[in-house]
Amino acid sequence: VRDVIQQIIFPSWFTQVSSDFGSASARTMKADEWHSLITVYIPIALVSLWGAGTSHTSDEVSTHLRAVLDHTMELICPVYLACA
Repeated sequence: VRDVIQQIIFPSWFTQVSSDFGSASARTMKADEWHSLITVYIPIALVSLWGAGTSHTSDEVSTHLRAVLDHTMELICPVYLACA
């Protein structure tokens, strides 16, 4: 997920997430960084990794990852609406 997130290019005014987030050496993230991560970065990363058109080792794995993606998006939508 970090590799995908590092490749995403956003405008300078958008709240950027540190490229080393989640590692032991990373600094503590601020609220606006968490918001950007959860509502923008993670959905883009997961869709590019698990969405339609991606390849996986088997159909079962593909189906499982697609279900995880769908559930993750269902959890992100209320967060987005609550913060809008």
